[in-house]
Amino acid sequence: MKTVIFFINKFILLVLLARSMTAVVAKSNENSLNTFERMRRLSFITRGRGPTISELARVQQTEPGSRDLHVDQLASQYIASEEFNRAMVNFLSDIFRVKPHNITYNINPGFSSLHLRFYDLISKNKTWDELLLSTEIMMTFMDFKSGDRTTSFYSDIVNSAQRDTLKKYLEEFYIESIREKNPTTRSNDRSSYHIGRILETSSPLLAGALTDPAFLNRHPTSPINQNRKRAAAIFRIFLCDEMKAVVLPDLESEKELELAALDDGAAARESLAAAPDTVRMHANDKKCSSCHYKLDPLAKVYKGISNRLLPRTVPGQLTFRRKSGELIKVPYQNMQELAKAIVRQPEYASCQVRHFWNLFIGQDVPLSASVEKELVKQFNDTGRRPKDFANYLVRSPEFSHFPRFSVDTIDFHQVSGILNSCKTCHDKDPLIPSLDRLPFSKWGIPLIMRKLLKC
Repeated sequence: MKTVIFFINKFILLVLLARSMTAVVAKSNENSLNTFERMRRLSFITRGRGPTISELARVQQTEPGSRDLHVDQLASQYIASEEFNRAMVNFLSDIFRVKPHNITYNINPGFSSLHLRFYDLISKNKTWDELLLSTEIMMTFMDFKSGDRTTSFYSDIVNSAQRDTLKKYLEEFYIESIREKNPTTRSNDRSSYHIGRILETSSPLLAGALTDPAFLNRHPTSPINQNRKRAAAIFRIFLCDEMKAVVLPDLESEKELELAALDDGAAARESLAAAPDTVRMHANDKKCSSCHYKLDPLAKVYKGISNRLLPRTVPGQLTFRRKSGELIKVPYQNMQELAKAIVRQPEYASCQVRHFWNLFIGQDVPLSASVEKELVKQFNDTGRRPKDFANYLVRSPEFSHFPRFSVDTIDFHQVSGILNSCKTCHDKDPLIPSLDRLPFSKWGIPLIMRKLLKC
């Protein structure tokens, strides 16, 4: 009987909340989110899920004039939560284009050193620049799976004591793996992060994600590519300068082009002079040189790095043009100097602000120059700390303003991409219509759903 009463009360509460929220929507400005909409948006962005019924009920019971303050307090709680840490790990995984992994599992073999780096940055609210400036070595259970390869990766740049520590970490991972296989010793309150290990160093040859083995594995190189893929990833992630490779008519032309190198060396010019016409056309094409003049000097920082870091770095320079046309050339002697050169550029701060804007405000919402300037100022004023900047963004006017769409103005092609994503999981469900084309199929659909899906 108590169970029945509980569900009746829960249903009544939901009805009251729905009526209240509907009434608020009717009164709200066309482009301004009401309290409940803002709360729902806040929860999904910061925690990856909607607000609970009890949270909605507390807002409903709050005086209308105090509801915004209540939601602001919720924002601080959400951003301080473990769910926010995990949501931001997925956010950074998207930026770096690595597969996000759930860290709730005790041992997740897909939780890499790069994921641990993301989590450590967010959970401790470190400055965002630590993505580049950190000299810490991160190890996870994934390193245990690869045997002694991680220790070998760092062996040339760490001392004997640090090398022994890395080997000790591998032994601890082995012990953890035995514990997790035994139900009597398994711990359900420990995540992949807690099983991870972090070794502090002061090596100028380390530069956060730039020297993380997971980052290098994500962007492998070859004798033909010559680390340009890694250089392009750095420009895209940290300076928002995305470059795409030119596809040549055949593999031989591509090899000849890479051998020509497009740099200022005499050997390259000699090789280019004897190259096929298609290669010379590519080398002399302004569209091609507009990328290679940036990629080639930066790619040199990874020269000789394959399955281990080298005890020395090939000097190079960070080269690019500002929007004003000014040519920037910043020389560096090692990885740490390159990292510092990047974080000092105004383009770096603007780029990172745009990443946050895309998450908290929306990639489809235009970012004006004046707003961007103010956001960069706030980003710097908060010490470039992600939780502090997130707290500012969710209280900004832009967060509470969102374009509304009338159902009559939404075309099928505008939502077909979302529906295709639904189809990948629900394609074999007999109660779900075929959503990738019109009209929606109605086989196996209850009558009420048929009315809803009528086209």
